[in-house]
Parts: sequence; C-alpha cells; structure tokens
Amino acid sequence: MEPDSRARREALRLVRRGAAASVLGGLAWAGWEVARRAVPAEAVRDRLGDLAARARGGASSSELHLDVGEPTWETRDLDDDVRALTDAILSQTEDYGALALRAQLARSVTADAPHDPRQPIDFATFEIPEDVPLAVPADAEFPVRARFVGPDGEAYVVALRVDEGRLAYVRLAGIDGGAVDGVAPVRSWPSPDQVTFWIDTIKGPEPVLR
Repeated sequence: MEPDSRARREALRLVRRGAAASVLGGLAWAGWEVARRAVPAEAVRDRLGDLAARARGGASSSELHLDVGEPTWETRDLDDDVRALTDAILSQTEDYGALALRAQLARSVTADAPHDPRQPIDFATFEIPEDVPLAVPADAEFPVRARFVGPDGEAYVVALRVDEGRLAYVRLAGIDGGAVDGVAPVRSWPSPDQVTFWIDTIKGPEPVLR
C-alpha cells in the first residue's frame, strides 16, 4: 500500500517528534517514508529502534522514545531562516512551477516544533492553504538546490520537495544527495549569501548563472 503525500508528511513530522536527526535521515531520505495508516505503529517503533541502534553504535532501541499516538502539532509561523532560504532557492528560476511555489511560500506556516539552536537541523515542513495555485510538476524535488560547507568542512545541500503541487518540506543532505551519515553539526539553516545555487541539467547539476 503506497501512502499518499499527506500521510507521508504526517509520518515525517511524527518521526521528528521522537527521533534524532540521524534516525530521520535513515527513514526519510533512504526511502522508508511511512504513514501510520499504512504501517502498524509497532513496525514504526521497531524500525526506528533498529536505525537508532546503528546510528548510536549499538544503543538499545529502548533508548528511543517515540510517541506513536495521535499527533497534536500546533500551527505556527514559518521560521525566518527557512523562509528566506526557500525563497532564495525558488527565486533562481521562473520555471518548474517556481512562481506558484513562491506564492505558496508567502502564505505558508509550519506545524514543526520550534527549533532548538543546540540541536542539528534536518528538515522543515510547510503547511499550505488549500486555495493556492498548484505547481507543475506536482510531485518532484525542485531542480534548484543550495550548497554550502558546514562547520565540519563537509559539503551539504538543501533541497525542496513538492507533493501534490504544494511545497512539502525542505531537507538537509550530504552533497551526494544521500542521507547524512550520523548527526550533522549544522545547527541553523544557512542564509542565502552563504550558499551557492545549482540546477539540474541534462549534464548533471550546474551552477545557476544569473
């Protein structure tokens, strides 16, 4: 059973409430995106436990506390740094639904918990009103991404996901596009002047020339 995008976003937020960034990486970016209505809660807990044990070098799954009950997130304003970086990414082109996505961003909020600056960033989600213009393609990763060098000297990329024509989430990943191996030391989203912008082409990613 393939979970729909709304359920997938719900699952991502559920994971974030109880899982470390390294576990989130193993779930969301390696392809194990689940919805509670498609996968039993026990399976979610077991899978998180396995990933947590590997990420922590053998720690017991009992050390991971995950609330698999009904979510109770509260809608709040989107963080300024997330909004600024997302807008900068979308401003690099007028193609690929960028104009519709920028209109969505102007009205977007989030249901994520406020970010603790002591904790690493991993992803941020968008809550988009129903009456917004939809983007085409409807389900895709936006082809413009932001690259930057983290405090550990490693290269990272920030990418946007579009589901059902709406902004879904922004994520941090290793420069190769895979999950971050372990907890990244990045504690805040970079500002637009700290990144370079790259766009997908038939030859692969190339710098955006403006």
